[in-house]
Amino acid sequence: MQIITYTNLRGETVTFGPDPPYILEGVRGLGAAPVEQVRSSGIYQQGATLQRLQRDQRPIDIKFHVDGRPALAGMYAYREQLMRILSPQHALNEETLETATLRYRNDHGEWWLHAIPEGPNFERRLQQFMTSCPLTFVCPSPFFRTTGISTLTLSLGEGAFQLPFQFPITLGILQFHGSAVNAGHVNTPPLIMINGSGELPKLVNHTTGAVIELTRPVAFGERLRIDTDPDRTSVTLIGQDGTETSAYGYLDIRSDVSEFFLVPGTNDIEYQPSEANAASRVTLTWSGLLEGV
Repeated sequence: MQIITYTNLRGETVTFGPDPPYILEGVRGLGAAPVEQVRSSGIYQQGATLQRLQRDQRPIDIKFHVDGRPALAGMYAYREQLMRILSPQHALNEETLETATLRYRNDHGEWWLHAIPEGPNFERRLQQFMTSCPLTFVCPSPFFRTTGISTLTLSLGEGAFQLPFQFPITLGILQFHGSAVNAGHVNTPPLIMINGSGELPKLVNHTTGAVIELTRPVAFGERLRIDTDPDRTSVTLIGQDGTETSAYGYLDIRSDVSEFFLVPGTNDIEYQPSEANAASRVTLTWSGLLEGV
């Protein structure tokens, strides 16, 4: 079983699968995305030096037929409906860069990625059917995303200090540790949300050495959202009334947001608040990235 579902920015969906009216005949482009080898060569060099491997965008090609039974008019109606849903006008918001999505499901699982449709072409008709219609979805990212969202929250919590306790005890700045497990194939950018507590915190990935440090405190009731995805990197302050403003000035100049990623496997994450209190909390959310399905 293979099912492909496309959703445009208006929330309209079309499904290509085993059931009418859009019956999936076949799909290509689910394996590894195209890779470009960037090379250089000296004037007297034999061969070349490989400098970088650059993944290209992913094309997903499908063929389907339109089942218009019981009448020819039904086939034409389904064809017109499909063209409306696949309109490029509803695939990309040029101001926000929000993009339509494509979901692929088989007997093993379900994954998604952003996609822009190209086509389809209606070339062959057999009675109430349009047959072997080609359609391409161009996906800007080469990676499939898992549908599940993983979350790690580091906070003081009720279990951080319990009575009775035994001496000796160590006093100092509380440091919160946690493990972020990336089940994907490649490095994954997390979305970071810091809840305001009037402190100057630091977030460290001890597995990679990456650090995000604040130089301005986030006030109580405010939140700082840090999106580390290279395609849409942003630092946003969310006020108590829900207003959002750019907040790159809150970060130390040595904090490289795009370098704070989760490697495949377990990542040791530590949150270091300057003065720990009950409001000290940071949440990381991410989804795994897969080379192919």
